Amino acid sequence: MKIRRLSFALSLGLALWLLLNGIALASSNVPLHHWSYDAIERLIGLGVIDRALIGAKPFSRVQAAQYVARAVERVRADQVELDGREAIAEPLLERLLAEFRPELIRLGTVRARPDDKTGALRFGARVTSEFDASSIGGGQTVRFRENRGGEYSVNGVQNERTMHDTRVELAERVRVTVSKEKVIKVTVEDADPQRAADIAAYFVSSLDRLNRTLNVSKASYNRTFIERRLAETQTGLVKTEEALRDFQRNNKAVAVEAQSKAMIEAAAMIQGQITGYEVQLQVMSAYLSPDNPDLSRVRSSIEELKKQLALLEFGKGAKGASPGDRLHPAMVTVPDLALQYGRLFRELKVQETLYALLTSQYEQAKITEARDTPTVQVLDPPIPADKQIKPRVVFNTAVAGLLGACLAIILAYGLEARARRNAGLSG
Repeated sequence: MKIRRLSFALSLGLALWLLLNGIALASSNVPLHHWSYDAIERLIGLGVIDRALIGAKPFSRVQAAQYVARAVERVRADQVELDGREAIAEPLLERLLAEFRPELIRLGTVRARPDDKTGALRFGARVTSEFDASSIGGGQTVRFRENRGGEYSVNGVQNERTMHDTRVELAERVRVTVSKEKVIKVTVEDADPQRAADIAAYFVSSLDRLNRTLNVSKASYNRTFIERRLAETQTGLVKTEEALRDFQRNNKAVAVEAQSKAMIEAAAMIQGQITGYEVQLQVMSAYLSPDNPDLSRVRSSIEELKKQLALLEFGKGAKGASPGDRLHPAMVTVPDLALQYGRLFRELKVQETLYALLTSQYEQAKITEARDTPTVQVLDPPIPADKQIKPRVVFNTAVAGLLGACLAIILAYGLEARARRNAGLSG
C-alpha cells in the first residue's frame, strides 16, 4: 500500500515538475509583437522558409531558431530562387541570425566565436540601415531616421514597426548611469552579445561627437567675435598711422624728449593691456556666469591697470580723475605741438598693442575651433558578454522541480492522512 502511494506521489511530482518546467520555459517565448514574426512571414512569402514547417504562435526562441536554421540550410544548398529579391531577403535573414544567435550556436548553425562571419548570408546587393543619435544622457534621447518602407532602425537593427515602439525597445535594453565620480556607465542587454557591445560603443561615440559639436559651436562664437573686433582694430590702426603721418608732414613735429617718450610708451602699453582685458572680459561673459572666479580675476586686473595708468598720467593727485584728460605734470611743460605728437604716438602704440593681442587671440581661437581631440575617455571598452543572463533556464527548471517535489510531498501526506482517517472510521 505504501509503495503504491509512494509511486503515485512520485508520478504526480514528476507531472507537476514537467508542468511547472513548461511554464518556466514559456518565459523564453518570442513576444507576439516581436518583429521576428513579420520577418518570418516575409521570408515565407519569398520562399526562403517552408510554411509547412511553421507551428502555431507564439514561437519559442528555440522554434524560431530552428526555422532560421532550416532557411540557412536551404540557402546554402541553393534550394532558394529569389529572382532578384536578394536585397529584401538578405537583411531579414541577417537580422534573424543576429537575434537568435545563442540558440543557433546551440543548434550548430553558426559558430560560437563573436568575430565569426560564417553565419552571414550574401545574396547580392545589401541595403544599409541608417541611424543617427542627437544626444546621449540620463534621458537617452535618440533621433531616428526612417528607412526601408516606413520601418525604423536603432543602431542598424529594426525592432518595431513604429518609432515609439523602437524607442521603448531601446529604453528597455539600454541603461545609462553616472557615478559620484562622474563616470558614465552604459549597459546594453541584447540577444546577440556582439550587437550589445556595438550599441554601447555607439552610445559612447555619439556622446563624444555631441561634445565636440558643442565645443566647436562655442569656439566658433569666440572666433567670430574676435575676428570682428580685429577688423575694427585694424581700421583704427590705419587711421591713426595716417593721422600721425599728416601731423608730422604739416607741422614738422619735433622729437619728444626721451623721458616723456618713455612715459607715453608705458601709458600706451598699459592702455593697450586694459583694452585687451576688456575684450577678454566681454568674450568670457558670453559663456561664464557673473560670479565666475576667472571673470573676477580679469576685472581685478583691469582695475589695477587703470590705477597705474592714472598714476602715470596725473601723478599722485590723480584720485578719481579720468585717464586721457591730461598727462603727468612733467609733460605739461612741453610745447603743445610735442603734446599733440605724444598723444598721436600713444594712440598708435595702443592700436598696435591691441592689434597684436587680438591677432594672437584670433589664431588661438582658430586652433581651438579646428581641434578634433576626443572628449570622452573610455575606461573599459565594451566587449561581448560570454555568459547568458536571461532567460535563466537552469534556474527556472530547478525552481520548478523544487516546487513540484514540495507539492508532491504535501499531496502524498494529505492522501496518506486521508487514508488513515478512512481506515479509522472503518475500524
